Amino acid sequence: RLSETEANDIAAYLLSLKNETFEDLEFAELDKEVRDGLLIDYFSAFDSKEVANKKLSAMSDRERTMELGERSIGKYGCYSCHSIDGFSPTRPGIGPELSAVGSKPVHQFGFGQQKDIKHTRDAWITAHLQNPKRWDIGVPKKFKDLNLMPNFYFTDETIEPIVTFLLGNVDDEVPLAGQKLLSASEKVAEMGKKVVHKYNCSGCHKIDGRGGKLTDLMDSKEEGAPYLVKQGERVQSDWFYHFLNNVMPIRPTVKLRMPSFNYQEGEVNKIINYFAAEAGTKHFIDLPKVTWEEGEREAAQRLWDELACTSCHAGGFEEDAEWLAPNLHFAKKRLRPEWILKWLKNPTAIMPYTSMPAFWEEGETSAVEGVLDDDPVRQRKALLKLILEFGYERTAVPFSAGNTSPDMKFPEY
Repeated sequence: RLSETEANDIAAYLLSLKNETFEDLEFAELDKEVRDGLLIDYFSAFDSKEVANKKLSAMSDRERTMELGERSIGKYGCYSCHSIDGFSPTRPGIGPELSAVGSKPVHQFGFGQQKDIKHTRDAWITAHLQNPKRWDIGVPKKFKDLNLMPNFYFTDETIEPIVTFLLGNVDDEVPLAGQKLLSASEKVAEMGKKVVHKYNCSGCHKIDGRGGKLTDLMDSKEEGAPYLVKQGERVQSDWFYHFLNNVMPIRPTVKLRMPSFNYQEGEVNKIINYFAAEAGTKHFIDLPKVTWEEGEREAAQRLWDELACTSCHAGGFEEDAEWLAPNLHFAKKRLRPEWILKWLKNPTAIMPYTSMPAFWEEGETSAVEGVLDDDPVRQRKALLKLILEFGYERTAVPFSAGNTSPDMKFPEY
């Protein structure tokens, strides 16, 4: 959903980020003698030198280079992260099994000539993450036998939790009393968490107190992705399913733009199940039928007018008015009624940065004196009924392909 200008600006910025040291490097020409020697080593692993030389001599110069390139990709496991033609994603990885590395005998770790490394599991793993190539120093090895793991230049802060995790991978039998047995809802939530982690939802959104770093960088949190606080308690599941597949505008103050992800089959349901399980809510609800008590509708309208709701929630009420908050005509299909009542009672308790006023101080005072016997609960329920009554029986129109304005102009409803 970027305009052409925005896309050009981003491209220009990214192209300005250069590693000058790398740019100045000069790389030697391909040493064909070394190339052919490496191929002979590969070919002679399962055949005689005579057969290996015969196979090599039958290959053209280009075929030899391509052959070594393909074998190098296989050797270093480049296909484990990158999608490369000719390398199946199901091909086995090149790294050793780490499921029980926390129980691996210390004498099976190769300390090589590194005399300064303490002979313990945690010391070896720490040193390995700091510099995987250190074990090759001073040890006579052929090229094909050198350590394959790249140096990721981990910081000490990153290494410590990795070491802790790996040491916890043991093959010891854990007594049942010491195991964390997930309930049915917890299992459902864990499956959904994996999908949420896969798409890095917490990169933009703060989810129940975690993440949201991109939003924290905005001038105002209301310009960033909204906090997903008890999202399963907030939105209706059928609306949530539609939204994840058809992203639509909700908050006009938000400057970040929600991407449309190419979800795999079942992933959207797992996300919805996660939030519902975490909140302990049912997926589908029956919206309450709006029935008014005597004088209640008039009281609701007075609350609506005196609280000046349309000064922010102008969508659908005032033509050409500036939107400051979501169009409440769509709240009927989007939000759960219980959550609307909870939100009206104390908005900042749910979303601390919201500009929505707390009309009912601590949820206990009257918002407008003389309305419904100054009963705050009755007042909030009356407003809820009014919102449900004027609410649309449809959802908002999704963003269109041409809707690329930096001001995120909302489509017609």
